[in-house]
Order: sequence, then structure tokens, then C-alpha cells
Amino acid sequence: MTEIGVGAQAPLEDTHMVGSGSVGKPPDFRELRIVDDNGKDVPRGDLGELLVKGRGIFKGYYKKPEENSRAFLGEYFRTGDIFRQDDAGNYYFVSRKKDMIRRMGDNISATEVEHVLMSHPKISEAAVVPVPDKTRGEEVKAYILPAPGESPESIPPQEIITYCLEKIAKFKVPRYIEYVQEFPRSASEKIQKNILTSRKEELTEGCYDRFGE
Repeated sequence: MTEIGVGAQAPLEDTHMVGSGSVGKPPDFRELRIVDDNGKDVPRGDLGELLVKGRGIFKGYYKKPEENSRAFLGEYFRTGDIFRQDDAGNYYFVSRKKDMIRRMGDNISATEVEHVLMSHPKISEAAVVPVPDKTRGEEVKAYILPAPGESPESIPPQEIITYCLEKIAKFKVPRYIEYVQEFPRSASEKIQKNILTSRKEELTEGCYDRFGE
């Protein structure tokens, strides 16, 4: 990150970790913590936000005191990234904190669900977002861009649901599915989820609901 420079690195001798998905371990000049929403350290293996401390970290955003108060927990910088750590001390990126969906106490990584969806040969891109739900707090919604030559008819919602059920836990499978012909994008070509979810009262209207087929 621009704010911290190096956060973790893979030791050269850890060749057995190649392909594991780990970002490695903190170098000597970094201290890392994984904490819950209250700033308490989580048990090893659990998900939480990564905090970083050490030399060379920036001191704050220029003339933005409110943003700085949110960016730090004591001397630790809040990365906004959700991480986990294995028993050997290796760190793994899971998702951006803002991309976590909280459904009945379960934390669901939108990134994980997107990767599953985009592994389907008929899906070009997918964007997964939370939608408000009175019973469960939040539900999972997926915006689907069919691959070239495909359409909502050639890859119906039921096929998508079945595919997801084979690859991820049932509670992570999207409840709502909406097809798009294109995504709103930033100048760097990233999908702008804030635009997709700008009208929260309409997020569940006119789309497939697997609980209300």
C-alpha cells in the first residue's frame, strides 16, 4: 500500500509456500495484527482486519483529521483489508473490508464469490454486493455479465446457483442475481460497485430471487 510500503514478504527459503496464496510474513521492521471490529485480536485462523505498525509508515493524510482518526488504531494503521493467519504464521489476503457481506453473523467475502462465479466458462465478469435484509441483516447479490455469445437464457440463474453450491458453502451462494450488458467503471477500469448499489431500495426489484422462485 502507498501508506505503508512493504507489509509482508515471502522468505526465500519458504519455497513450499509457492502457489499457496500467502503474502508471506512480516519483515523485521513491521508488526502485524489481525483484529475484529472492536480492535481486539482474533484467534489465529479467524478473519479480521489487518493492522500494520513500524518504520516508514506515513503519519497521516494532509489536513484530514477525521479520516486520520479512522485510519489508525493507536500506532497501527488500519489497512481496510481482511486477512487470516495460519498456524505457521503465514498471512493471507481474503478481501477488502468494504467487500465483506455480513449475513446472520457470517462474514462472506464478495471477492471469493466473484472468483467462483467468474470460473464459470459462460460468465465474463461478476460483481457481488450486499443488499439489506430485515431478517438476515444483509443478503448476497450477484451482477452477472455473460461471456461473449452467451445470454441470460443460455446461463439461467438456476445453473449459476447449482454451480456455486458445488464450490462454496450454501450461505455464501448469491440469493439475488441480475444480468448486465456492461458495468460502470472507473478511469482505471475497476467496476464501480457504489454505482451499482446507489439505489438501495431497488436492489432486490426486478431480479432473480432464489428464495422466491
